[in-house]
Amino acid sequence: MRARKVITGENTVLPTISKHPGAVLFLASDAGDNLSKKARDKAKSYGCTLIDKYNTEQLSHAMGKQNRKIALCIDPGFNRLFRDNDVN
Repeated sequence: MRARKVITGENTVLPTISKHPGAVLFLASDAGDNLSKKARDKAKSYGCTLIDKYNTEQLSHAMGKQNRKIALCIDPGFNRLFRDNDVN
């Protein structure tokens, strides 16, 4: 987050996905239906890798913030690591 390679929050992430095709999108497994549909549609449209196996608490803890349901990683090296290791 300090290097500005991770973007969080629905109002920031969803418009930013189009600027970073191929990024990794983290979506909390317990996110609401509306957010889940929007995120899945955007990820599919822009070729983002979607990872939805973590819940809100796990995502929030990993980022050191509270109540995070969605995050977008735009770091190419990190994204390549997830795709190459077939994390999802």
